[in-house]
Amino acid sequence: MKRNVEQIQQRIHDAALRCGRDPEDITLMAVTKTRSLNEISQVLACGIGLIGENRVQELQEKAPFLDTVRIHCIGPLQSNKVKAAVRYADCIQTVSREKIIRLIQRHAQDQSKMMDVMIEFNTSQEAQKHGLTSRDDLLSLVELIGTMDHLRLTGLMTMGPLGGGESDIRRSFSRLFELRENVYQRFPELSGNMLLSMGMSGDFEIAVEEGSDMLRVGSALFAQEQS
Repeated sequence: MKRNVEQIQQRIHDAALRCGRDPEDITLMAVTKTRSLNEISQVLACGIGLIGENRVQELQEKAPFLDTVRIHCIGPLQSNKVKAAVRYADCIQTVSREKIIRLIQRHAQDQSKMMDVMIEFNTSQEAQKHGLTSRDDLLSLVELIGTMDHLRLTGLMTMGPLGGGESDIRRSFSRLFELRENVYQRFPELSGNMLLSMGMSGDFEIAVEEGSDMLRVGSALFAQEQS
């Protein structure tokens, strides 16, 4: 596990330097879907301080044993799972519906918690994916979240195209970067305060080059190390 972490961190470092960025500005998240607490503890021992869970049920089961690490909910969120997600996660990255936003606000208020959220945008316009597809809808949700006293908008999230080539992946990631600029133009009070969560095991170096601040890496971290 340590070798995997070191190799990925080196690749992040090299990708950042290639495009003139500070590697320290990029956060590596360990995606722990289906991973055991033992596997997670090995990754945390390597210095990773942020994990992402796709399923609220797993989040609920693991969170009590992971109180020293930040946890993000990075999977689709159903209405009946919002209460648990608010309780156990530090941030929900997959917000894209007004109904869910209002539920998060309500449960955060009930729990006296300030909840970080990120808006998911489907930059590749793929029908099987979740997330917004309209810039106007994005700006409307940003405005709505701004009215909620227990929500804090911390960024935007996307996934690269499934099976896409490098040019398609770059286009998808650069689109999110552009959308963040649109948000800053409309809501200057947010300028400099929104992260871009994009890049996974197969495309995180491209994501770094296109401006990602947070990489969601799972399989590459937990892959069996070759001797």
